[in-house]
Amino acid sequence: MYSTPQPTRRPPLPPRHRHARGLAWLAGAISALAVLAAAAAAVSWDAQYVLVARALHAPVIAALEAGIPDAGAAVFAALGIALALHGHRALRPRDRRPGKQDRLIALAGQRHDLYALPVGQVAAIATATSAEVRLHPGTARRVLRAHVLALQNHHAASRS
Repeated sequence: MYSTPQPTRRPPLPPRHRHARGLAWLAGAISALAVLAAAAAAVSWDAQYVLVARALHAPVIAALEAGIPDAGAAVFAALGIALALHGHRALRPRDRRPGKQDRLIALAGQRHDLYALPVGQVAAIATATSAEVRLHPGTARRVLRAHVLALQNHHAASRS
């Protein structure tokens, strides 16, 4: 009988090599996106210039006005990148209402003193409260436990 050879598996890469591979992909994606953005800006500027130059018959003003939308897009892109590099997200209107996890923490905080709550009781409280905010019990336990531990650590650090 013939046996089919099993594919040999390579050992997984160490974390630093995985990180380097990810950075290489990220650099390639950024480069490709920069080329596409430059091409789009060139086409956009040309179209705006032709439109304004035909209307105003002033090439200098047409050139300036054609660059305004592209300059605005570049400024907003730079601001978005700066926010991302500092670990912030851009606010969206739908993010202004409290999410399920925020409501879970608020309900638990209204019903219990989270500073003095033993960590062993957090799971029971989270499971009981999770149904009210329509959050999976496992997620509720994880979120509330992390919140209680952070509160207690902050409270203990401020006392010393």
